[in-house]
Amino acid sequence: MEVADASGAYDREVKAPLYARHGVQEVWVVDLAEGRVHRFLDPSPGGYREHHVLGPEDALSPRAFPELLVPVASLL
Repeated sequence: MEVADASGAYDREVKAPLYARHGVQEVWVVDLAEGRVHRFLDPSPGGYREHHVLGPEDALSPRAFPELLVPVASLL
């Protein structure tokens, strides 16, 4: 999980692809400035194949702990 105040674009465009190349299965970028969470899944050498943008009204579950439901609003 990355928490970004002013570095959201850098975290999504530079860091997330690096994580994907190294096989990190899931990355959440909590963008405080946007009030959203960017969720990246399915890593490949070229980056993540899935990118979902979630707002404060949404919730998500980490793939490693699917029984855990995290409200996005609690991360912002």
